[in-house]
Amino acid sequence: MIVMYQQFVHVQTLASTQLPRHARLNAAPPLVPRPAPQGTDEEKAEAAAVLVAVLEAVRVVAVGLAPITPGLAGRIYQQLGYTPEQFEVG
Repeated sequence: MIVMYQQFVHVQTLASTQLPRHARLNAAPPLVPRPAPQGTDEEKAEAAAVLVAVLEAVRVVAVGLAPITPGLAGRIYQQLGYTPEQFEVG
């Protein structure tokens, strides 16, 4: 952690004299390193199936809300990628 801080201070000192502000912000190392996505193909397929189930549940909720709050249900449908015509038919 100390080494990361020293690198950050060095980059900030260097950047403050040579780079514009937006470039200085992008030059800083991330405080929390992001690991590369991992998982077997089976785990990825399972995660995809769960995501599909969640999105379908959200669609069902939008259908249930349509008589009560059609505007909200329409916005949910838009967020799910449906067109207004598909919402009216559904």
